[in-house]
Amino acid sequence: MYPNHGYATMIADRIRTDAYVRAIQSTVRDGSVVVEIGTGVGFFAIVAARRGAARVYAFETSPAIFVAQKIAEVNGSPPIQFIHADAKRIQLTERADVIISDLRGALPPFEAHFPTIIDARQRFLSETGVLVPKRDVLCAALVEAERHYSYNIGIWSQISDDINLEPARSLETTIPHKTVLNEGQLLSDAREWAILDYMTMDRPFVQGGLQLQATRAGTCHGIAVWFDTVLCEGVGFSNHPSRPAVIYGQTIFPFMQPFQVSAGDKVEAVFSTDVVESTHVWRWRGTTPAGEFDQCIDNTFGSLSASHALRTVSLQAVV
Repeated sequence: MYPNHGYATMIADRIRTDAYVRAIQSTVRDGSVVVEIGTGVGFFAIVAARRGAARVYAFETSPAIFVAQKIAEVNGSPPIQFIHADAKRIQLTERADVIISDLRGALPPFEAHFPTIIDARQRFLSETGVLVPKRDVLCAALVEAERHYSYNIGIWSQISDDINLEPARSLETTIPHKTVLNEGQLLSDAREWAILDYMTMDRPFVQGGLQLQATRAGTCHGIAVWFDTVLCEGVGFSNHPSRPAVIYGQTIFPFMQPFQVSAGDKVEAVFSTDVVESTHVWRWRGTTPAGEFDQCIDNTFGSLSASHALRTVSLQAVV
């Protein structure tokens, strides 16, 4: 019935929250109509109402919306209409000047994020309206992460001498892992591999390729991926490992086996993801100094083969 600690943790992340507040103050005007999708406990809806919005439609599918209503009442924010429903199932009688959301997980491709934003933009946003965020940029670098790899993947080779647990280890290498990295763990410079422009995105898929060149010697355990965001022009933040930590962290796409790299070694990679029953299924493939890799998980979990190809529709680039 009540919101979990995650809502408080997200609001307490001052880098994220302060940036969103600045974006709301920059885009919401007196008399604006605002839609917030995934309002949680209503924090940004209240910010928009205080900025002068004529009406705020705040959508939330979880019971946290009932707490949001109470918070709005004690803060005197009457222009907010809280709607306990999936935004895709509701029709509004007017168009919005601003749509606010943060439906990301550790990365922007997460659950129904893309389909929800595409639908909201098409059905709710006015011709001159804006989205917050406006775009996210996916970035990547080679990463040395011995502790993370050993704890999440290597442990399966150490548990038992009698029972072979290799299938479980193989499964772990087909799943992206959220983590927190520091800049010293990066083995290459960062490269952008996809730009998610929410004002033009028309399909809930993402695909992009890049070449990463090692800048020092080390053991490469995978590819680290994160995002930089533009909430509105001039306002945003980055969760690059060199920047102050934000709640999203970074994500490691592990290799089946770690390998040694020297400065100048190159890794070519293509990332792609598809939505299968509101879940993003990732695939990452390419070449390394140790050979080729092609990793993903069968979307029915019927196969643990890291080289098993996705059985869904062809992936489309959004850039």
